[in-house]
Amino acid sequence: MNASADTARITARDARPGAATRTAAASCAPVALALCACASPASAHLVQSGVGPFYDGAAHLFLSPEDLVVVLALALLAGLYGRDVARRLVLTLPVAWLAGMVLGSRMPGPSDAAWLPIASLAVGLLVAIHPKLASILPAVLAAAIGLAHGFYNGRAITETSTSPTAGAGIVSAVAVCSLLIGALATAMDRPWQRIAIRALGSWAAAFSLLVLAWAYRPTPPASTAPAAESPMTSGE
Repeated sequence: MNASADTARITARDARPGAATRTAAASCAPVALALCACASPASAHLVQSGVGPFYDGAAHLFLSPEDLVVVLALALLAGLYGRDVARRLVLTLPVAWLAGMVLGSRMPGPSDAAWLPIASLAVGLLVAIHPKLASILPAVLAAAIGLAHGFYNGRAITETSTSPTAGAGIVSAVAVCSLLIGALATAMDRPWQRIAIRALGSWAAAFSLLVLAWAYRPTPPASTAPAAESPMTSGE
């Protein structure tokens, strides 16, 4: 009798929507980050989809881990702090990204973008820790990060002689992604859902740390082994 009751309680607990959602999120997060790790670097080139420069730019965001992860992390961060903060992000991030691309296409600057994951590392840690922040701070972070990432996207567009329409595709993808993820994070107001968002932030931070470690890994020293002597030389 007791065993049957325990079995029924376990079955009812596992059948709850929350349990299924938590299981799906936990299993999908590593897969999603692994797919990001296999994507092309953000600043190396622009994706050629074959369907036009606008769609090349839109696809570039989703195939560039340095760009995609920071947009997702910013949207999650804004969603944690409410609708007003999320609305500011949706307005600030695409505009800053566009301004950065304009600057990058017209101004000289550093070509090394390996440091960009520092931004997603910092934002991911903020999502995971969820400290008390001023409501304007996520928008300020979005403006600074959007300028930096947009700058390197603008440099890539200029260096590859890509149509400026690709920039419009990138900005549109940033706006849509930040809008959808921010709205989803805002709607997830249950305690376990907030914990899931913070867990995703920790995944973003861990991913960014791995990318940084790989980018700044020490180069192995050149081999200094002496050349092998030929039999004739050794015989002499």
